[in-house]
Amino acid sequence: MTCYPYRWLVVFCDVERILDARAAIFRLVIGRCAGIALVFLLTSCASGSGGQRQTEPGVSSEEMASPKPAATTNMVGVWQGTTRVTNCFGVEPGRCGAQQNVTLNVTAHAGANTEGYYKCSYGNQNCLGQNTSGQIVSILTNRENVAVRVVMPDTSSCLFLGRKIQDAIDGNYICYAGGAIREQGAWHARRLY
Repeated sequence: MTCYPYRWLVVFCDVERILDARAAIFRLVIGRCAGIALVFLLTSCASGSGGQRQTEPGVSSEEMASPKPAATTNMVGVWQGTTRVTNCFGVEPGRCGAQQNVTLNVTAHAGANTEGYYKCSYGNQNCLGQNTSGQIVSILTNRENVAVRVVMPDTSSCLFLGRKIQDAIDGNYICYAGGAIREQGAWHARRLY
């Protein structure tokens, strides 16, 4: 955009710059709010409604209250797949469409005793923040829904959300640094063993 020395054109040019800046801030805020709303929705769904558990037809409240071992161990194994940046608002320049190869190695998953590690390797770009490894710190499962939290060496973290059907997961991921969304996109993985 060029600004001309004529007084009324310079004013118009300044107004146009302000509007461009406001539009960029609006896009950034909307992208951040959408990510926060998604996390809030998922945590609300995982925690239930108001502390009361509703039973399904034909299932007693005692059966709902008793833990199911299969639901706590169904993530153990090696999951290999890819991530791809699909939401380009607020991402580092040049990372739109970035793809990486990821591996989640879940060695234990029993309530609070979640153990495992994360590996990332070059797809069509380097891993976000050069973080090629991380620690799996929590896994939440609710029937076919899965949420895996990974903490990276630089203290950033990624939340991998998805729907597990047999030995495959399709979903989305969100990476955070300092409380802000740093990157988000699609995630797909298959259990190798």
